[in-house]
Formats: sequence, structure tokens, C-alpha cells
Amino acid sequence: MKQAKFLRTAIVIGLFVLAFGYCARSAPISNFVMAIFFPDTLYEPFYTGVLKNSLNESLDIPLKFKFDSRHRLSILVPYTNDLDIGKNLQGSIRYSIVHEGKALGSEVIEYASYGFWNLEKDSEITLFYFDLPYAGHSENLILRIDVLKPFAKFAELNELTCQVSSAYRL
Repeated sequence: MKQAKFLRTAIVIGLFVLAFGYCARSAPISNFVMAIFFPDTLYEPFYTGVLKNSLNESLDIPLKFKFDSRHRLSILVPYTNDLDIGKNLQGSIRYSIVHEGKALGSEVIEYASYGFWNLEKDSEITLFYFDLPYAGHSENLILRIDVLKPFAKFAELNELTCQVSSAYRL
């Protein structure tokens, strides 16, 4: 009898946590619950577009995110059996977080040797991580990417598919 009551209580508490996490997506508990029960929703890219791999190209990405967490910008390159695909990119970009025309933060990243990649159908190479909301701003944010030096490793690719998604970790 005590076990049945305990089990009912545990189920009710579990459903409450699940419902709270699903409905209050911006709360930290929500990210934890989403990572466990709804990882496809949490990690689904909210932006997919094309970054031209050419000198002085730029791309503005509207940051319409669902979860307060660490995010990442990744590029997808066609599958290859090259185990060093994420190394020796030989390029540089500047990224800026812009709010209503004003840059809130900016950083230049040089890629000489890099190693965050995922060998699947296409190789996903994470270029950098950033936190959202940014500097207390959550609305009208733009991620601006400027190619300062094209990625030599992907010189044959004029365009690189890029995506922004949550990078929340348990």
C-alpha cells in the first residue's frame, strides 16, 4: 500500500516537473527537462542559412531563440572520410551581437587548427559558442558574421551551410 502511494506521488511530481519545464521554457529547470525528455526540440536549429566563403562577405542572422542557454554557430560540410576535417581550417571570422544597430560585443576568431566536429552524413563543425540572452537583451538581436579570411580548407566550396542551435549541456 505504501509503495503504491509513493509511486503515485512520484508520478505526480514527475508530471509536474515535466509540465513546468515544457510550459516555462525560459527557466533553467526547463533546459534540463527539455534536454532529458525533448532533446530534438531543444537542439533543433532555429536558423539555417548560407555563409559565402569569400573575403569581406557578411551574414546577418536574426536571433529568435526559444531557450536561455549557450548557443553555437556551426557550419555543415559535405561528408568526407577525412578524420581531420575540423583541423587546419586556415581562416578567420568576426562575429558581433547587434541590438538595434549597436554592437553589444564583437570578437575575431582565427582558425589555424580547430577540432569541434561531428562525423555523420555531413560534418558539423562548431565555429564558436555564445550565450543568449546576451548582455540582458533578448529581443531584436542579430548575429553578424564577417568573413575576414576565407576558410582555405573549403576553398572549393563557395557557400557553406551554417546553422544556429542550442548547445546546452547537462
